[in-house]
Amino acid sequence: MSIFEKDLRDIDESDLNKLISDKISEDERLEFKETLSSNKGPDSWIEGKDKVGDKALITLIKEIVAFANTEGGFLILGMKESDEIKPKAKKLTLIPRIVELTEKLKHQIRDLIEPTLINIRYKELELNSDKGVLIIRVERSQNAPHRSLKDKECYIRRNDRSEKMTMREIKDIAFLRLKNDELLISSFENRKKIFENNLESKIIPYRFSEEQDENRLGLRVTLIPVNENIFIHDVYKKFDYMDFKFNQRFKANLNGEIINSNLGYKAQNKYPIIRGVRFYDKLLNFEIQESGLIEATLVDLYYPSISWSPMLHIKWLFELVYRSLMISEKVKKNILGFNFEYAIEIQLISSVEKMNVGLFHHRNSGYLEVFKKNVLFPRYSFLGVEEIEKIFNLIAKDFYAMCELDFKSSLNIPEGFLAIN
Repeated sequence: MSIFEKDLRDIDESDLNKLISDKISEDERLEFKETLSSNKGPDSWIEGKDKVGDKALITLIKEIVAFANTEGGFLILGMKESDEIKPKAKKLTLIPRIVELTEKLKHQIRDLIEPTLINIRYKELELNSDKGVLIIRVERSQNAPHRSLKDKECYIRRNDRSEKMTMREIKDIAFLRLKNDELLISSFENRKKIFENNLESKIIPYRFSEEQDENRLGLRVTLIPVNENIFIHDVYKKFDYMDFKFNQRFKANLNGEIINSNLGYKAQNKYPIIRGVRFYDKLLNFEIQESGLIEATLVDLYYPSISWSPMLHIKWLFELVYRSLMISEKVKKNILGFNFEYAIEIQLISSVEKMNVGLFHHRNSGYLEVFKKNVLFPRYSFLGVEEIEKIFNLIAKDFYAMCELDFKSSLNIPEGFLAIN
């Protein structure tokens, strides 16, 4: 398997050595840097100082921006090339304090690219004491064109070189971005209408049930690929069962209260739909389409004879989001074999004006009444499991804002919690 087909988390020294043994050259998606660039002599970081020089930053950002504006790619810092007419990977040149350098570059590069580039990931390989190699993977960006704030230039990848974009190229990419945004918005709007129509028809979505006189609460989590032409062959066969037994119990401190969630889930019912597959069990439904679209829905029923009105507990939202993200990781890692960005939309609907929103663990205490029938959360972006903690905190903050409360703490996910089967 080539380096382009592997998840960044799985790349190790053997993959870099294979680039050398196979005599791989730079191309549209691969760039080698022997060390941090400088105008004269070694870069200040190489000399042991606590600073990366401007020349090194400009050079790295140029390559990253070019990948983001084109088809994405890998930048390997710590790979020396041969002296041939068409240079090839020759040997590893280890960079000092590689872990510390990676953290510093993450923050500096983030602040020096406009608009902010979210689909960039880093992996440092410590190979000799604190020395090692840094691998930077950049995905093609839906928000292109990007530019470097160091020199105010936009770059694009041409063969094995990163070059300044022409005004025509900038206009073309901006137009393509607009068209992609319109398609994404249209897809989300279609899913929104389907969910609302199902709820209003008083038919539990995707289940065969007679119409009943009840109040109901609906929650939808939809994931749509942002900037890739995804096609999953035989999606019905690829997802033979829905069994998420990672680390099932999740316990977190949320604004001083403890929440517990059971994230393990196994759907007992599966059936094919046009160009997709659907799973359902009780009130939960999961849909996966050959286009890569993933949608999870929860519909809870409340009969007028029961004292409480519809209520959503924040942990249900976390559970539905978590399971959806784990499906997306299975799609990317185990089925398609490459990483890409998902856009996430969350919708909450209540059939009555007064809805109880539970913020804490116990159903009969610690919840507020809010007067909102149909809520669309801000859209989120998701590249991989390392972003789940960040997304959970954004969702918690938005959930509390919906309840007109401040989110005063952060939600920490235990180490090792995000293992993927």
